[in-house]
Amino acid sequence: MKAEGAAKCFPIVCVGGSAGGLDAYTRLLRHLPSDMGVAIVIVNHLRTVETLLHEILPQYTEMPVELIAYSGGSGRSFWS
Repeated sequence: MKAEGAAKCFPIVCVGGSAGGLDAYTRLLRHLPSDMGVAIVIVNHLRTVETLLHEILPQYTEMPVELIAYSGGSGRSFWS
């Protein structure tokens, strides 16, 4: 694949969860190689509290973890 095509076709894996999802996230990340070549987006359902996933998840993976926050509609959403 050419470099141009690679930038346009970057794979993304989305994982969603809610209360209790932390155990599943950590088990998944512990078993994934850090050089998979995909972006993993974890979307956690939260109501009014901010997430700490971006502080917790780096303990379970060598992949970089960043917090993505979106403020739109009726409330705030946070993704790690």
